[in-house]
Amino acid sequence: MSSPITQQDFSDLLQHIQQSRQNVFAHINTALIDLYWHIGLTISHKVQTEAWGKGVVSELAHYIAETTPASKALTTRTSGA
Repeated sequence: MSSPITQQDFSDLLQHIQQSRQNVFAHINTALIDLYWHIGLTISHKVQTEAWGKGVVSELAHYIAETTPASKALTTRTSGA
C-alpha cells in the first residue's frame, strides 16, 4: 500500500534540488576563478617576456567578442581593463 504524498516529501526534494544547484554554482565559480587566474598568469608572463603592452587585455576582449559573439565571459569591463 502506498503512502500519500506530503508537503514534507516535496520539501525534502526541493531542498535536494537547491543544494545541488548551490554545488553547481560553487563548481562554476571555482572553474571561472581558475580560468581568470590562468589568463592573468599568461598575460603577465607575455608582458614580461614578449613585450606585450597595456592594451593587450582590451585587444583580447575585442578578439573574443569578434570570434565568439555568444561568449560574454571576458570583456574589458569584467577583466578590469
